[in-house]
Amino acid sequence: MRHTSLKRAAQLRTYRRDRDAYLADHPNCERCGHRAECLHHKRGRQGQLLLDARWWAAACWSCNDFAETNTGQARAEGWLLPMFSDIPEAS
Repeated sequence: MRHTSLKRAAQLRTYRRDRDAYLADHPNCERCGHRAECLHHKRGRQGQLLLDARWWAAACWSCNDFAETNTGQARAEGWLLPMFSDIPEAS
């Protein structure tokens, strides 16, 4: 049995390529300015949000973890955004 569907596997291949290009263009964390180590998804990674670069931010591990452990403060700062508000429906 597959761990990942064929559709999601294709998305992940595209994502990895696009993520690496984004981090090459954004080498510093967009929250604190330290060296970026990962990609933060301000609206999450569910479905097509994984590939929606409008909601990406370069992040260090500490700032990416901050969104998980301090969700209220991260939302107040705009580091986390509501997942589905203001997103046009896919056609």
